[in-house]
Amino acid sequence: MVMLGGAYCSPLIAQHLGDLHSYKRDLPQHEQPQKIRTWNDLRSDRVELQQHDYSCGSAAVATVLREFYGVQTSETEILDRIGKPFAATYADLVHAAETYGFKAFGYRMPLSDLLKLKIPAIVHLHHFGRGHFSVVRGVRPSDGLIALADPSWGNLRLLPHQLMRMWDVEGKGWGRVLIIVPPDRRWPVLPGFVQRPEEPASAYETLRFLVDDSGRWR
Repeated sequence: MVMLGGAYCSPLIAQHLGDLHSYKRDLPQHEQPQKIRTWNDLRSDRVELQQHDYSCGSAAVATVLREFYGVQTSETEILDRIGKPFAATYADLVHAAETYGFKAFGYRMPLSDLLKLKIPAIVHLHHFGRGHFSVVRGVRPSDGLIALADPSWGNLRLLPHQLMRMWDVEGKGWGRVLIIVPPDRRWPVLPGFVQRPEEPASAYETLRFLVDDSGRWR
């Protein structure tokens, strides 16, 4: 018998295990076994998830600065620069961006203008009576499907009417956005963050916005 990892196995089994390890080493690089990405991996990919119930704005700014502009920062660092242990205002987020040398501008705009943007936009949503900041990563031109990098829910996709339900809370056909721009027009941006979603919104993603934590329909 052969001792293997604290347990005994027969020489024949040990030989087969050794052959298997040799086979994996000899595989061409493009045939090497790939790590399976979990749903949580995909959900949080290139999104700064908020760690506090009041920190969605700080996480949204950190997401844009780090994942689009390549600035090494985090929600915690943004919170420190804001200096308030409670929900941030637009003015707080503008100040935080300016401490990194960036400029930030708040706008009111209709959905048609939001869908034309080529850079990330921080949008202010109202969900179940609470204010919430999220990041628009991109829009699919064919049907307006919107990709969000959301500090609370992670990566998800919404149809235009789903976004408008939370964004245009005054019923005037527009919502509020915050645009962060670099100090230099030649500032390089990281590829892959701004994207056009390729798949329709899933039923699960839709349900997260239609049903509250108690299972009550919105």
